[in-house]
Amino acid sequence: SEIDTVLNYLKTEKRMGSDSRVILIESKRESVKTQVDTAKSNFEADRFRLAETQANEALKRGGDVLAEAKILQEESDSLPAFIDPEKPFIYIVLGAAAILVIGFVVIKKRRTWDELG
Repeated sequence: SEIDTVLNYLKTEKRMGSDSRVILIESKRESVKTQVDTAKSNFEADRFRLAETQANEALKRGGDVLAEAKILQEESDSLPAFIDPEKPFIYIVLGAAAILVIGFVVIKKRRTWDELG
């Protein structure tokens, strides 16, 4: 199905398998699948109105889950290639290191000016 294709793309191509948003979408997908299975069971048991209601609800929720997955795919495709959404802490550490280096250089230059006069 289309949702499986999008989820597979996010997990394999974008390496977002452990991303909480992907996990949530997978969970919602499983919930919709369970709803479809329940509707099918009710249909086979000749409970047509209940099956129809459940199938319509599953269709609506499935569409919502697919839309959510496509939005996440578009967001991940719009990120530059060097940004890995699974490792935001790396950028925080690199930013802090850059600030420390710049601060050290500025302080060092000020001290040399103080010594001169």
